[in-house]
Amino acid sequence: MEPRVRVVISHMEAHLNQKLTVAELARIAHLAPARLHQLFRAETSKSPLQYINALRMRRAKDLVETTLHSVKEIAAEVGINDVSHFVRKFELTWGLPPSRYRSVFHREYENAGARQSEKMPINYSSGQ
Repeated sequence: MEPRVRVVISHMEAHLNQKLTVAELARIAHLAPARLHQLFRAETSKSPLQYINALRMRRAKDLVETTLHSVKEIAAEVGINDVSHFVRKFELTWGLPPSRYRSVFHREYENAGARQSEKMPINYSSGQ
């Protein structure tokens, strides 16, 4: 991957909870915004803003799956201050609003665990 694009992606990942602009990202890469856009699209098939949004939604999904943080807290952690906007973006990306996604995810996770334990043999021997 082009080193300047890699630097920008690292900055995005480290600052997902902040407002990021193409102008700011271009400065970090020492590029004009139009050139950054061009390089980014060539390397990732996405614009810088599309890439940031994808990172945010992937991180939000991870947080919904692995924490008990509120939707408002998760939205803030991924840099989206308007909770209703966050919920709409999450639903567009993952097919369900975050709270519903969490309940479905945990139900499926628990069911998968139950199915897995049914397959495990039970050792009734005393070990002697």
